[in-house]
Amino acid sequence: MRIGVCAVGDNVVDRYLDREEMYPGGNAVNVAVHVRRLGVRAAYIGVIGSDSAGHLVASSLRDEGVLTDRVRTIEGPNAWAAVQLVDGDRVFVTADKGVSRFELTKGDFDYLSEFELVHVGYAGGLEGQVADISKHTKVSFDFADKPREFAEPLLKYCAFATFSAGEGGIARANEIIDWARSCGAQTVIVTAGSAGAVVADAEGRSHVPAELIEVVDTLGAGDAYIAAFLVATLKGNLRENAMKSAGKYAAEVCQQYGAYGYRSADSLPLIG
Repeated sequence: MRIGVCAVGDNVVDRYLDREEMYPGGNAVNVAVHVRRLGVRAAYIGVIGSDSAGHLVASSLRDEGVLTDRVRTIEGPNAWAAVQLVDGDRVFVTADKGVSRFELTKGDFDYLSEFELVHVGYAGGLEGQVADISKHTKVSFDFADKPREFAEPLLKYCAFATFSAGEGGIARANEIIDWARSCGAQTVIVTAGSAGAVVADAEGRSHVPAELIEVVDTLGAGDAYIAAFLVATLKGNLRENAMKSAGKYAAEVCQQYGAYGYRSADSLPLIG
């Protein structure tokens, strides 16, 4: 029986320039950690560097109970992103991919077949293998704010497709949903900042407003929303209930620094 979620692709350390701290993160890693925190079996496949940043990512995954059977460690620098906070909103300044790029192997695909769902993010560089992943299990893909020409060929393979409408509001979210559903995505999730989120599937469409909170750091909130929505859906929650659970969980993540904690001193030299 297929159980749980495997997240595939990117990992980084997020380097907060104004705080001189770094935290483990990356869309795929964040989703895996939050899925596990919510009580569901979770795994991660990706490439980690041999430096202190890579050690931070790897040790945090072990501590969280995320399965790392198929993680590769390669000699060289881990991927990182430099971040500044502006009124609690994260702004990416620069980044370096390090040794993070890879392709899935036959052994990886066999492993993915053990999971009920595989989550992939746009930053992982694995869009060329999404069709193959879909032959083994259901696919969740986070497109964030990537252009339509990037997303359109992939949507027919997606059981879950997530987008960000930014502050474009509900009208923009509905526009994205209409287009993505017409391209073949089964369930489309669109986050719209302070306006909340809109989700549509074959049964209908729901809008749930954002939780009203005092934001500390928005980094990783969207990934937390994805993880919580997927977990609630896999557990059989109806669409609107899953959205409410996800919104509440993402709001909690916004009240701490980093995508899921594990602060470390930033001793890495800036590159690029």
